[in-house]
Amino acid sequence: RAKVWNALQQTFGNDRVGDLYIKIDIDRITVSVNIDGTWKKKYDENGDLIITPSGAIEREYIPVSKEDLETATLLVQNAIGYDRSRGDNVSVVCIQFDRNEQFEKEDEAYRRQQQKRQRSIAGMRRQWERD
Repeated sequence: RAKVWNALQQTFGNDRVGDLYIKIDIDRITVSVNIDGTWKKKYDENGDLIITPSGAIEREYIPVSKEDLETATLLVQNAIGYDRSRGDNVSVVCIQFDRNEQFEKEDEAYRRQQQKRQRSIAGMRRQWERD
């Protein structure tokens, strides 16, 4: 479009030549939207993170609510000019995305933090025992 407009400006100068409208017939519109839920870290009764035997932080998956999916569907329908009589279709679903890589990084950062904490405590204990 920009190339056409530049060519028109070069040919006819800066005078506005006119507008070009093209009618497009749309047979139907189909849209699919996948929304991930949320993950919450699990804590014990003392407020400490629950750690699995493998050293990972335990998490619970919470899917998107039915009401939120319905709201998202309406938003998408309004955005695309949804027309049921034309056969348009909008599908909004909750799909659990793979977060393993993200969680591994978070877990590793947590383990490093815990190791630093334990080393600091051990260092203070040794210092206290010397004094």
